[in-house]
Amino acid sequence: MLFSTKYSYFLIMRFFSVVFLFFAAYSSFAQEIANFTHFFVNPYMVNPSYAGIEGRSAFFLTYHKQWVNFPGAPQIANVSYHNAVGKHANLGLSFNNDKRSLLKTSSGLLSFAYTAWLSEGTYLRFGISAGAASNTVDLAQVDNPDDPAFISAFDQNFFLLGNAGLSLHAGDFHFGVSMPDVFNPNLVSDEEFSFGDIRPQEKFIVHANYRFYFSNDEMIFEPYIMYRYRKLLPPQLEAATLLHLNHMAWVGGAYKQDYGISALAGVKLPEVLALGYSYTFKGLGINEVGYPSHEITLGFVLGAKQEDVHRYSFIDSKKQKRKVIVKKETEVEPVKEQEKEPEIEKITVIDTVTVMDTVTVVENIEQTPVDTVTIVEVEKQDVEKDTVAVIVDPEANLAAMQSTSEPDVVRRGGHLLEIPAGQYVMVGVFSNYENAEKLSDDLFMRGYHEAKFGYITQRGFWYVYIHKSDDIELSRQVRNSVRGMDLFKEAWVMTIED
Repeated sequence: MLFSTKYSYFLIMRFFSVVFLFFAAYSSFAQEIANFTHFFVNPYMVNPSYAGIEGRSAFFLTYHKQWVNFPGAPQIANVSYHNAVGKHANLGLSFNNDKRSLLKTSSGLLSFAYTAWLSEGTYLRFGISAGAASNTVDLAQVDNPDDPAFISAFDQNFFLLGNAGLSLHAGDFHFGVSMPDVFNPNLVSDEEFSFGDIRPQEKFIVHANYRFYFSNDEMIFEPYIMYRYRKLLPPQLEAATLLHLNHMAWVGGAYKQDYGISALAGVKLPEVLALGYSYTFKGLGINEVGYPSHEITLGFVLGAKQEDVHRYSFIDSKKQKRKVIVKKETEVEPVKEQEKEPEIEKITVIDTVTVMDTVTVVENIEQTPVDTVTIVEVEKQDVEKDTVAVIVDPEANLAAMQSTSEPDVVRRGGHLLEIPAGQYVMVGVFSNYENAEKLSDDLFMRGYHEAKFGYITQRGFWYVYIHKSDDIELSRQVRNSVRGMDLFKEAWVMTIED
């Protein structure tokens, strides 16, 4: 009887030891997916809202070997793919394999992300993932694979996975919050032996980074910071700093609380591929282990960049410049024997707004200087011969280029900040939200209390106006009364129709 009681107690302890191992694997696995040193190369691993942020097909492979030569030390591999499938929609796939001691966990996640435009250069992204994972045990390392403890534990080796996140992108600043585990583990159902639930909000990650461009935008200093909160484990702070060298290589360092310091380095094939390596010195603090860790990551992008989508990329880190299409009007003088080239007399903005990725300077093009724009490219194929590309100074008021005495009629679009239908006296045109707002506020402080601003989708610009009416004749009278002032010498009447 005594033997039977001791043996039963032994089996119970073995059972809960194995179940605890599976529970620990579940709890740590969701964290380890987002715990790579190279999280900055593929932030999708940390936050699903980054799915599709490259603006084209992106593939990433990452392998982390913890505590090299330490028996049973963790090692995890991730393969992921994501792409933008529209102006707002993005999809992602992630597969992970985590091995620690005799336990191996495999998982897959499918992600959906949505991009919302807030203002010029500012975006808010939302993402959510769902999938599943399963545990297996290396039976070759088990003395008795027929042990009832293992047989019982295998009945609970499958579980659901999910994560969610959002991120704010304002120029070169990026901030995000994610929940790495949106499903509660419940591996032990007996109330007496329950480990307790972990709610999704009790496990989250906060991260931020900023890109400081310098040396003609060919170099970048980029600091990162990340904070992980986990109810059952101590919180963890992680920081990294990187120096991008001519968009072809990077070096840097990272510190992860209670784990140690890492040296970072990598090379790039500009706009196509990035290969990085990190060496983590032996652990510190509660995880002090006299063994180093290694990690290697490979990322590459394929296909053309999609237009009109938000993009942020570690692989393609060159600063994006906003450009617009303009139309040049030419007048050909009587042909002389020694002169056959037409001269450009003026440049006026047309309605199309676009973003071009390459700039080619064309030689032997005579042009009239323009204060607010610089001609940088003339397209000779697949476009009209009178189309050129320019870089617009975002602080420049383009009113002089759109002001007209002729009827100016546009149709109201669907932008969140679209100007309503009516008759307007326009005094400012900007490609940048902030500068339109600045002029509007300045005019208000000067006593023009009707001054406001908004967006016109058909033109692709922000407009500042000082008067609105339903009567076009009244608007024309206001325009005529203010045109004598230098501040409003380019004022004109615009009609916006529903």
